[in-house]
Amino acid sequence: MITRTITRILLLPLVCLHFILPLTAAAGKKGQQEEGSNIIQSSGIDYFPEKTNVHYAEGFSVEYHHHYKVVTVHEPWPHASARLRYLLVKNGTPRPEGYDDSIVVNIPVERVVTLSTTYLAYMDMLGVTDRIIGHDDFKYVCTPSVRRMIDEGEIREVGEGSRVNVEFVI
Repeated sequence: MITRTITRILLLPLVCLHFILPLTAAAGKKGQQEEGSNIIQSSGIDYFPEKTNVHYAEGFSVEYHHHYKVVTVHEPWPHASARLRYLLVKNGTPRPEGYDDSIVVNIPVERVVTLSTTYLAYMDMLGVTDRIIGHDDFKYVCTPSVRRMIDEGEIREVGEGSRVNVEFVI
């Protein structure tokens, strides 16, 4: 049960593929990052011109802010007492205050480890398989672009279940 819960927690960010991977990299500079979010808020730039409107799903919600968005998973596992909150922060922008309990993901994501073949076809459709650096077990991979990357040694097998090489994944 613990392994299943840990696996679900590790897989939840992949639920956010639609929100994270297709984005283009921000042109933010370190100097802008140090000046704080006031510049970002007053710049008038809409970092997320295409917003997702959730119509049918009830398990999560998305809130848009100036340079970040918050994805809240309302019940990450059955009978969960807490929600999981992912803070998706645009690369090159500062982390907003008040989200200490959130899992921070800098977007766009540059490297991904997948723990299920379920995500591979979606990543292929989004054109982001080049960001995959690891996968749990190669024996069930049938997505051609990912199979080619495996054959060329571009993706590392990280193990499955309780045998995941956590050190590599982190």
